[in-house]
Amino acid sequence: MKKYILTAFAVFLCSCANNANVIKNNQCFNVSYLDEDLNKILKCEERSNNDFNNLIISIELTNISNNGLNLKYSQDWFYDNGMHVDNLGLAKKELTLQPKETKYIKLGAPANAHNYKIKINKFN
Repeated sequence: MKKYILTAFAVFLCSCANNANVIKNNQCFNVSYLDEDLNKILKCEERSNNDFNNLIISIELTNISNNGLNLKYSQDWFYDNGMHVDNLGLAKKELTLQPKETKYIKLGAPANAHNYKIKINKFN
């Protein structure tokens, strides 16, 4: 009985480990892919300065697929207390990535914004 329980637990752990590999390319804590298949074809690295009064972020996106990608992204800013900063009507921006191409998204935060979230999705 003990052997069966250990085997079931091992299978459970293996299935969890496989799911973690799906999002391996997205190393950006503050970036969300709205299309799940972007996890497999878009590599992300995130950098931000440490200046508390003037937050500047840089997101490095690499298309690791053999097809071009048309993306739209939007950003949300937050105060230190977690409250949403009014984006003053900032529209979604478009970004095109050719196969194996890397591009950067660079954004400066509004005054007093200390946190952010970037949302990325595909469009045709």
